[in-house]
Amino acid sequence: ARIAMLNEGLKQVSDNIAHDLKTPLTRLRNRAEATLAGRHKTDDYRQALEGTIAESDQLIKTFNAILMISRLE
Repeated sequence: ARIAMLNEGLKQVSDNIAHDLKTPLTRLRNRAEATLAGRHKTDDYRQALEGTIAESDQLIKTFNAILMISRLE
């Protein structure tokens, strides 16, 4: 019973990590595609790049958290 609980907990953590990584990566890709798809004003490019930087920062935080967890284990 305890092994089943641990496996379920591990699955939950894996699902959460996958979601936390996939969501910002999807946003980055969508933003890049939308930016490339048309002609935009300079401010539009600036906003797209600022959003890309923010999403990248979030991904870095997620990776750092994963690394910290792996070091604790």
